[in-house]
Amino acid sequence: YSPPEQYGTARTDPRTDVYSLGATLYAALTGVIPEDGLSRAMDNIDLTPLRKRNPKISRKLANAIEKAILKSNLGLTPTSDGHLIRLVVPPLSEERREELTKMVKKMLEEQKIVVRNMRRDALEELKKQEKAKEISQDDLKRGETKLQKLTDSFVGMIDTVGATKEAELRQV
Repeated sequence: YSPPEQYGTARTDPRTDVYSLGATLYAALTGVIPEDGLSRAMDNIDLTPLRKRNPKISRKLANAIEKAILKSNLGLTPTSDGHLIRLVVPPLSEERREELTKMVKKMLEEQKIVVRNMRRDALEELKKQEKAKEISQDDLKRGETKLQKLTDSFVGMIDTVGATKEAELRQV
């Protein structure tokens, strides 16, 4: 499991490793993929507690996860009663909303770059196949057109998701 920062060209730091480890452990211990972190932060969706999904998980393990969250330097202080770890996320200030909006825009642009790079790689492959006479020039043109339509479609989806997230962030 990787955090959004690792999908494109964004910088990563130890927090991304903590997220990856936590998500991997969560899935390994529960057999369920954890709720997405960005969606949890923006949509006020709670992470289902480990012990709720798997009551056999020890309190010591829950405490270890709590310590990992503390050391991840996310600015959040977890509290635990031995069964449940709670993270209190304060309401977003206008400044933080703007900062998150900029982060979303940056992430969106990085994903668009990933899509365009995939288009470039696929186009190169089509051209190699045409040069090797594996496909005709007409097939190459059809492939280029289809590839551009797919690229436009994915970029459009990225823009739609981005607009929705930006509107959610700006909502008070």
